[in-house]
Amino acid sequence: MTATTLAAKLNTARKQYPGQFWMLYAGMLISRTGSSLIWPFLMIFIANKLGLALTAASSLMTIRAVAGLGASFIAGSLVDRFGRKWSMVISLVAIGASYFLFPFMETFIAFALLMAFRGAVQPLYAVGANAMVADLIPEDERIDAYALMRLAGNVG
Repeated sequence: MTATTLAAKLNTARKQYPGQFWMLYAGMLISRTGSSLIWPFLMIFIANKLGLALTAASSLMTIRAVAGLGASFIAGSLVDRFGRKWSMVISLVAIGASYFLFPFMETFIAFALLMAFRGAVQPLYAVGANAMVADLIPEDERIDAYALMRLAGNVG
């Protein structure tokens, strides 16, 4: 594929979807990229602060994942109740606040509780964003739109 062909395809995709979709796309890309850059250093920080092996510190990622899995069962009803935008805002603010709280944690249990909290609020953003895509994009174009959102998450 030549550069001009790729540019033409990107320009066509840009025109195909509304600006709100591209804002969601950019937000997903930036959010996932930031998280991917932070997590390795956060695990090193926790391991050093608590005097743990990296494998023990990385078990906190499992706690976050399990909390996220559990929260994903109720995230849809919460997003429907509070609205897509506010669910996403609450999720992003809570996740951002958690980054500021990490330096104040002193024990493994404190870190585990904070990671569980992060895992519990994270699905609110993903569910809200997916619901917003469904609101913005006509049904016959959603497969490609969701594929682009997934691409943004994976690239990040």
